[in-house]
Amino acid sequence: MIQLPIGKPPIVGLLRWAHTLGITSAYSHTLPWFYSNFIQLSGNRHFIENGEEFFLDFYRGGRKEFDGNNPFLLYRKLGVDVFGMLGLRSMSAFCAEALEAGYYPDVFLDEQWIPQSHAFESYRLPHHLLIYGYDYGKHFYCQGFDKRGIYGDYKVSFDDLDRAYSSVAELVRTGEAGEQGTFLFKLDPDYEYRFDRCAVIGQLKDYLRGDTEENRINRNPGKDVLGIEVYDSLLLYFDCVRREDPRLKGRADIRQLHLLWEHKKTMADRLIYMKREGHLAGADELIASSRSVARMAMTIRNLYLRDAMAQTESSPFAAARVRNLFDLVEHHLLAMKEAETDLIRKLIKSLEQSSGNLTA
Repeated sequence: MIQLPIGKPPIVGLLRWAHTLGITSAYSHTLPWFYSNFIQLSGNRHFIENGEEFFLDFYRGGRKEFDGNNPFLLYRKLGVDVFGMLGLRSMSAFCAEALEAGYYPDVFLDEQWIPQSHAFESYRLPHHLLIYGYDYGKHFYCQGFDKRGIYGDYKVSFDDLDRAYSSVAELVRTGEAGEQGTFLFKLDPDYEYRFDRCAVIGQLKDYLRGDTEENRINRNPGKDVLGIEVYDSLLLYFDCVRREDPRLKGRADIRQLHLLWEHKKTMADRLIYMKREGHLAGADELIASSRSVARMAMTIRNLYLRDAMAQTESSPFAAARVRNLFDLVEHHLLAMKEAETDLIRKLIKSLEQSSGNLTA
């Protein structure tokens, strides 16, 4: 039996954050890096014209997070073709060997063969599964989303893992699924990072002006809506949802609101961290304001989730549809935008004064 350290990821709205941060959050020395980051937000600017779902996410330069963008993680990426050339005996045997070598396997597989998944025996779902330990010949210890859509820990048998990988390998070979690769992550024992107040100030200023200087040498950010302007796109998005605009495709309304809440919760946690570590003087008012913004984000997420549940055939709460739901969403988003703008302006001022005091 072996279990590598694993934590409760602070962000789970998308697997790129849940899996990488699930690993790094098990190591306390990564916290200064985490709280120096995850400030900027982005969305796809032309979702109406392109007939797309509005996609909201944390922005860290537009790079692929699994492909080495987390500086604490060494990574290897292997595709179905490479495994074929290596003569892979079984994915379960490979993962056991990887764990013994200190790697966290993040396996690309078909979740229709994973009993804990919502897709089990129902539909094909090429997806990644993070593995952090095993009991040999029995099961692996994993993190992922369960049947209820809740992210957490569960066990997957060796046989189920092999079936799920074999299925996705066949889908890739026949062109029915795009190759996303199986990753191996290992903590870099030599990497160090100190909390960077200047980086935080820079990202906060970018957030307020709806722009970014991050990774401009590799990527033009003009196609993105950034920072505080994300609120305007969210308002437009939910107005289109209200009107059932046919140009919107692949809607996932609750995910947008969940990621918005995770962003506000992360900001509140960041201020608490900065106060605890002595990076922010007189932080109590700022923390209270940040918690208030996070509560508003949680309120609209929960209202929307309650309404969505009431629409399902199996829901016992059919009478619980939220009246004036979209008016409530609009009201809270406008209030959040105003409150957060004021909060960030005060936070920048406080951080710049703290920096001045340190250099005086």
